[in-house]
Amino acid sequence: MKKVVCILICVILWLGARAQNSTIIITQSNLGYESQTWFYSGYGNSLQRDKIKKNWDEGRRITSVAYTSNGWFVTMAKNSGYTAQVYYNNYAWPGDWIKEHWAEGYYITDISVGNKEWMVVMSKGTGYVDQLWRSGKWSEVKEKIKEKWSEDFYITKATCNEGEWLIVMSKGCGMSDQSWSRRSTYADIKSVIKEYWDKDYSLTLLNQGEDGVYFAVMSKFADGSEPGQNYVVDPSNPSDYIDKRWEDGHDIVYIGGAGAGNDVGTTIANTNTTTTIVPTEGSTVTIPYMGGTMTSTINPDGSGVVVTDIPCMHCNNGQCKMCFGTGTFVHPYLGTAMPCGVCNMGACKYCFGKGRFVTTKHFAPGEAAAYLQANREVNSGYGGSGSGSSNVERGIEVIEWQVDYTGKGYADEWCEKCGKWAQPHKHIKKVY
Repeated sequence: MKKVVCILICVILWLGARAQNSTIIITQSNLGYESQTWFYSGYGNSLQRDKIKKNWDEGRRITSVAYTSNGWFVTMAKNSGYTAQVYYNNYAWPGDWIKEHWAEGYYITDISVGNKEWMVVMSKGTGYVDQLWRSGKWSEVKEKIKEKWSEDFYITKATCNEGEWLIVMSKGCGMSDQSWSRRSTYADIKSVIKEYWDKDYSLTLLNQGEDGVYFAVMSKFADGSEPGQNYVVDPSNPSDYIDKRWEDGHDIVYIGGAGAGNDVGTTIANTNTTTTIVPTEGSTVTIPYMGGTMTSTINPDGSGVVVTDIPCMHCNNGQCKMCFGTGTFVHPYLGTAMPCGVCNMGACKYCFGKGRFVTTKHFAPGEAAAYLQANREVNSGYGGSGSGSSNVERGIEVIEWQVDYTGKGYADEWCEKCGKWAQPHKHIKKVY
């Protein structure tokens, strides 16, 4: 009897969601920001709350955030005008939480969704005097936009989740005129943006829906200002692009991405439609995995080989993200140069400059199935709980998987808490 392993994966749905993910960056001159910084979590990973708290403690505030092809992408800066800030990162839309903070003088300054998690940032010092949000199919939302424009509300944020758009509109945001456009191709939306730039509008929002349609918002400012702007969709190296814009005197004013409500954070158990792939004797199956691929080969006796090839989440294509590959770190205030302490002469010390992790695991008969199940669960990620703010400590229980850098593989272990065989791991509680 030939032994095969049935790998249940939602290939079609996963590829559809993954293909529409984008990283959109808009930069602008004359923002007045100081000491701007940015970071991203890596596709499929959770929000880096520790970095947000560290930058809050240093006086920076979140100026933009979105779930992108690089995972959660966050920019923070000093002198943003925001005097206080809180954020929410959890699975349910925080309607009551927003109302509570509206009552305290906070207004929504960013929203996004990814890995089934909402991210809502609220700030004081915005200058807004009123705000509302509406969600629904585009045909419903666009009527609300038209209605509220007549009351001096303007679109300030938007995101798409599971086929529905959520629009935030604000009064007192410094805008005097506004127009929106939806186009199915990048070439078409570029043409629209140029047309409105020529009419002295500024690009204040650029996003994609889950259907791949681009949504752009062009606005005029009440003070007549026409700041210089630049934008990019899916840069091959965000670091290089941002560095060039910083050299031109621009700061990051906006981060956008595609609607990611059905992203990698949805596990197989949460879908109703699956595709069954049954490797036959000596066959090989490749599936998407953590931004890369997992290739499984099943032998006639039930043994197998699994090769994972994923991007390194610690670097930019093998280059240190701290020193940008120079091997030297310049203190931002003292101006003194010193060896970078997080890399090996500019190359990432985790992947040795390769930019990827490739691991190979060999299994005895019957072991491959447990491994594949465990790794599908790793791929599902984990989320936070509760509301986030600069003075609230939060903790979530997470699984910390033992990373295999050797390529030789680890045997599965029985976990009492999970109640099954799985790759070596620990259950820990992380406090942010």
